[in-house]
Amino acid sequence: MNVESMKDEIPEGFSDPVGSLFVQARGSEEWDVARIENGRWLGTGWQGHSAAEGVFHSIRIGSGIYKLNKAMFDNEKSTGHPHAELMLEYAKDWAETQTPWERWEIMCDGYNCAEWTSLKDGHPNWVEAFQYRRIPTPPPTININGFEVPEPLRKEPNYGAVCYTLGALNNYTKFLWQGSALEIKRFQLGLLHSTSEAATIHMKAVTSFTALPDD
Repeated sequence: MNVESMKDEIPEGFSDPVGSLFVQARGSEEWDVARIENGRWLGTGWQGHSAAEGVFHSIRIGSGIYKLNKAMFDNEKSTGHPHAELMLEYAKDWAETQTPWERWEIMCDGYNCAEWTSLKDGHPNWVEAFQYRRIPTPPPTININGFEVPEPLRKEPNYGAVCYTLGALNNYTKFLWQGSALEIKRFQLGLLHSTSEAATIHMKAVTSFTALPDD
């Protein structure tokens, strides 16, 4: 069975099929994603990714998953640089200061900057595989037993985002957001942060009520 022969069978309101799928979102409704199984379309509450050879997927048009991955399903892949929009933002900073890199951070998993790190050595090289961002404005804080704790995340992270929660070892635990039931519960309880420093302060504040005094 090829893709062309399946188009007339796609559930109404869904995109054209693709052979494999890695989508930056979590299925919020049962029919956000459909896939071919045993020669027929089935709906599923998809969570995670699938790249099985010969499995075809389609996404419900209008769903959050589709909106985040519209280019892949509509064949609208950009021919420009993936960091083009960030470059424009960087240029605005450059118009205001001779050291714009001081306002920016870089993250490059697998190298020497696996976490967000300040740009200290001049202009970014805009490596396509790396991530760049303006240094975030310090978040508002919550006072817990005298500790000024940065406010936890109030918006559910994007799929694959680096997150930090409270942990017994090193005061925090780092993980990539996949939208699991445990991760969602931590988010709802206000236990997620975007930096290890914030999670560490939160952990120290919470345990300050019950921790044994230092010898």
